[in-house]
Amino acid sequence: MNVRHVFSTVLRDVRSVDEAIKATSAATGRPICLQEVSYLGQQGPSGLLVQSGSCDVIQLPSGVSGRRRVGIIGHELGHLLLGHQPEDLSGLFSIDPDIVKRILARHHFDDRKERDAELLGTMLAQTIGRNLQFEGLWSCLS
Repeated sequence: MNVRHVFSTVLRDVRSVDEAIKATSAATGRPICLQEVSYLGQQGPSGLLVQSGSCDVIQLPSGVSGRRRVGIIGHELGHLLLGHQPEDLSGLFSIDPDIVKRILARHHFDDRKERDAELLGTMLAQTIGRNLQFEGLWSCLS
């Protein structure tokens, strides 16, 4: 799927992360939950998408906020909206946890799926930021 087409049809008018999650959930037909976890952050990936039979869970580092939070969530929503299938990592969990952390810490932005998800997350962060600035300006003028 084309990133710009997906963005313009699903996320163009969202004004918050909550609205983006609701719009994505409506588009995919699956509930989406956020889960803050302590094992993500500086040494590992910024976020993870965990899909189960009944829902999609976006994991992000505990305490992350602002534009970084929007970008992480947007990136993972991008994977959902673009129809990316998660890699099968089931075999990793019988491996030493330090090795798993090193594998998961790799960033694959040379991969087309990762670039597309990152682009969609960036577009979402910019749109939400612009909408918030516009609303702030509008409230000052009224």
